Amino acid sequence: MELQAVVMAGTYGDGTSDLSVAKPLLPIGKKKLIWYPINWLSQSGFDHVIIFTIDSMRFDIEEAISDVQIQTKFITIPDRDNFGTLDSLCLLEQTGGDVLVVNCDLITNVQLHKFVDIHRLHDSSVTMLLSSNKENKDNLPGGKALHEGQERDLDIIGMASLKGDENAKRIIFAIDEFDLQDGNVRTKREISLKFNKIETRIDLEDVHLYIISGWILKYILQQKLEGSFRRDLLPFIISKQFDNQDKDDDDVMKSTNSSSDDDDQQQHEQPREQDNTDIYFHARASLAERRGDVIVDDVNISTHCNKSRGRDDVITCNAMINDDVTDETTTLCVNNIARFVQANRMLFRADLPPASETSDNSPATTTTKIHPSCQIATKVTITSESMVDERTEVNEKTTIKRSIIGKNCKIASNVRISNCILMDHVSIASGCVLQGTVICSNATIHEKCEIRDSFIASNKSIKPNSKFTRESLMLEEMEI
Repeated sequence: MELQAVVMAGTYGDGTSDLSVAKPLLPIGKKKLIWYPINWLSQSGFDHVIIFTIDSMRFDIEEAISDVQIQTKFITIPDRDNFGTLDSLCLLEQTGGDVLVVNCDLITNVQLHKFVDIHRLHDSSVTMLLSSNKENKDNLPGGKALHEGQERDLDIIGMASLKGDENAKRIIFAIDEFDLQDGNVRTKREISLKFNKIETRIDLEDVHLYIISGWILKYILQQKLEGSFRRDLLPFIISKQFDNQDKDDDDVMKSTNSSSDDDDQQQHEQPREQDNTDIYFHARASLAERRGDVIVDDVNISTHCNKSRGRDDVITCNAMINDDVTDETTTLCVNNIARFVQANRMLFRADLPPASETSDNSPATTTTKIHPSCQIATKVTITSESMVDERTEVNEKTTIKRSIIGKNCKIASNVRISNCILMDHVSIASGCVLQGTVICSNATIHEKCEIRDSFIASNKSIKPNSKFTRESLMLEEMEI
């Protein structure tokens, strides 16, 4: 089975817009965010990937992933807000194979072959990855006000076990808590009878990693679907798994049986027109083709699928569950500032090996923790957990602990930095003390400032001797 990998690399995400950097180019350590899913695909055995992005970001993305051993094909999309995953998939060529869809904000070391095995073993229409939605909210910079509006609605997911793998589940329903009516989840009686046990989880999230069957892609292309795969098509597919199709098929059979002999003969001579807008037609046609059945018309397909497979198994949505996240296993969807901070803090671990030394199941980071182009004075302390990117200048008697320092930063003398993230082109004047703070690109911190657990937006300037704790310093709050 051919599997084509595509990566969605849009522009700004709602949850990360305050960082003032397009999501694919967010700095995670000394790499850009998109580097991680592309590198994961390369380590998983892919030698080719299609990347959807806007034309203005193509060069930056090419530069960001230039050290990954994989061939890339770019498909540029219009720079508009309503151009979703479905719009992008409509630009693909129909090859008949399945498609692996990866979002650019995914950092994971899930063993991809296990994910693919679930899709193939259970003949899935769509297979998705569900991971723990727990966030590390300890000492988040910027205070509660910065993060309260970024919390996502919970996914209420009903699932049933699949034979052969405890981490493989059949998705029965998936409801956003915002759409939940009167606080109750209802399922059809026939679904309850079909599955011995339905487990409901609220501690998992869809991390936007999917395998989409070739016939689903064909349906998307023929219908020219638009919008979000997750919000617009996936709920439709899940709901169609258990729809009662008996009525439509019985109507066809009744119409055939009640007609005269001449009409009956004419109907057999002229099969009814195939309804290509019906998702069940595409599902049945795909199943019949895989089983070697001769496709004559929709009635023949339906009859064949009735005999060989249950009606409610023609369309199936399954999931791999990755809820045992430890220091050795990582799945993180960097879709807000809290996750951005968490992703960077993962790299503080001194035991995390550089990219050239990583195994196939560990998330690679960077080749060296201090770039050789940096200008580091002699009396400087930089702990092994820290990273300093290229062309950054660090002057005398400065200490950097458990921090990520971006490109082209200028750090003066007698500065203490701990547990911080400094993005590119940040200037820190002498005598400053920074702790647990995110400083966005092109910000300037003047002399003898003390800033703890705060968030400083891009292009901002903090006047000398300022003191802030757990503050979000945006444009209207700045004193220049």
